[in-house]
Amino acid sequence: MYWYMQSKFRVTGRGLEFQIRKVGVGECWPRLTVSQKKPAWLKIDFDNLYDSESSSDDSENPEQDFEKEMMAKLGKDITDTKTSAVADVKLGYLFIYNMFQFIGFSLIFVKLQYKYWKDGEDSKGEAFENVGPTFMMCQIVACLEIVHVLTGVVKGALLPTIAQVFGRFLILVLIASEDRISDRYVVWYLFLTWSGIELVRYPFYMLSSIKQEIYLITWLRYTLWIPLYPLGFILEGFVLILAVPFFDQTGKFSITLPNAANFAFHFPMFLIFYMIIFMPGAYMLLSYMYKARRKKLHPERMNNETTPKTKNMKKVL
Repeated sequence: MYWYMQSKFRVTGRGLEFQIRKVGVGECWPRLTVSQKKPAWLKIDFDNLYDSESSSDDSENPEQDFEKEMMAKLGKDITDTKTSAVADVKLGYLFIYNMFQFIGFSLIFVKLQYKYWKDGEDSKGEAFENVGPTFMMCQIVACLEIVHVLTGVVKGALLPTIAQVFGRFLILVLIASEDRISDRYVVWYLFLTWSGIELVRYPFYMLSSIKQEIYLITWLRYTLWIPLYPLGFILEGFVLILAVPFFDQTGKFSITLPNAANFAFHFPMFLIFYMIIFMPGAYMLLSYMYKARRKKLHPERMNNETTPKTKNMKKVL
């Protein structure tokens, strides 16, 4: 009973503490409970825990080695927890952002259809009056998409993102600044085309932010652009053509000499220059979407096309 006399216990405010003396020299006890499963309420006292397997025979201070190991493990757990928390915040933000944009463009699309059903062809001349403020708000918020790519929140191509956001913003400014453009039917068709694109783009991103996928939405995301993007480019080009003579007459957004800065800016010439680079930019965006569609919907075709090239290169080498 010598081992029993040297065993101790005490009652503390948090629980019971046992100090049990082990008779003889041998392997460490794997546990002190009858059941092999550790109870959920049972805590380990790491200050007094000694793991013989983690300590080498030639170690001068096994307790210090074990403490370093536990601190390293604790640091890794804290780092993993922080990384997971940051990832959850990012995904939550992206989900809310895409949901906000989806709701906004849904309201635009539905209101355009409702006004057309109610007022007929006359509603097409009032498209900007009906949904213009909502469209401007959604497009201003869409500038965050450039920030998302720059900061790495979203993986994507920077130039196509800037081109799409800036291009739409410029067209909206032209429409909002000139009444002779805002009351044209082309604005109704343009808003309907733009909102139709976003009705599938933002739900796709919403699902992606929570690691989910619905094939129909994915297919629509990478297919509807085929008719809608070229149609949108044609309508945007028509607005630009209308805007050049109107802004040349009014002189709006132009800066004439003389002025204190000794600087001149002719806004219609800027629009002409923009139209010159508009077509190559549209082609680049369409090419980017085509490659993205093949990569997402037909990855096996891309693999089959790249494999023969790789084999031929190996033969040459």
